[in-house]
Amino acid sequence: MFIKSVIVTLFFTLSLMAQDSVGPWNLKELFQTPKWQKTEKAPKTGMTGLLYDSIPYKGKRVQVFAYYSTPKGDIPESGWPAVVCVHGGGGTAFDTWVKKWNEHGYAAISMDLEGHYPISKDKKNRKAGRVSTENPGPVRVGVFDDYARPIEDQWYYHAVSQIILAHSLIQSFPEVNPEKTGITGVSWGGNLTSTTIGVDNRFKFAIPGYGCGFLVGSSAHQGSDKSR
Repeated sequence: MFIKSVIVTLFFTLSLMAQDSVGPWNLKELFQTPKWQKTEKAPKTGMTGLLYDSIPYKGKRVQVFAYYSTPKGDIPESGWPAVVCVHGGGGTAFDTWVKKWNEHGYAAISMDLEGHYPISKDKKNRKAGRVSTENPGPVRVGVFDDYARPIEDQWYYHAVSQIILAHSLIQSFPEVNPEKTGITGVSWGGNLTSTTIGVDNRFKFAIPGYGCGFLVGSSAHQGSDKSR
C-alpha cells in the first residue's frame, strides 16, 4: 500500500510539472522571472522596494509593488530559504512581515495585490486610501462580487498570478535557494495561499492562516454563486 501511494504521488507531481497550465493560469508564463526594477517610492529601512511586471489587465501593463530583504550575516552556501508573504483584505506590502521572516533566517517578499503602494493618500489618516502604482492591476471587489466578469478581469485570478510571479522572482535571486521556498498568508491571504499551492507546485511549504477554507459552508458573505 505504501509503495502504491508513493507511485501515485510521484505520478501526480510529475503530471503537474509537465502541465503548461492549471485552470486559467498559464504556468509556462508565470514560472518565468518577471521584469522588475527597484523603486524608492515607499522607502523602509533595510528593505528593497521593487516593482515587478504581472500579467496585463484589460490590455494594459501591470506592475506590482513589493518589499524584499534577506537576513543579516553571511549567505549560506546553498542560499537563503525564502518565503512569499500574502496580505489579507485591506492589507498591502508589509515590511514588518519581511523583517520577521528575516529574523528567522529567511529571505522574504511581501507584495501589494491591489495595485497600490503602502502609502496613505493622507499621512494623518491611514484609512484615507492608498496611492495607486503607475500601472495598477484590479482591486478586490467585495467577496467575489466580480465573479460574473470574464476570468481575466477578476481580481482573484490576477492576485494568484501576482503571487506566483513573486515566487518566480524571489527564486531568481542568486542569494536565495530556489529549492527551499514557502508561502504564508492570513485571511484573504490564507485563502489565496490555499489556492496558489494548488497551482504552483514549486513551494516546499505553505502556512495559510485564518479565514482560508470552507467558504461555501460558512455563514459569512456566502451564497450560491460562490459554490460554482
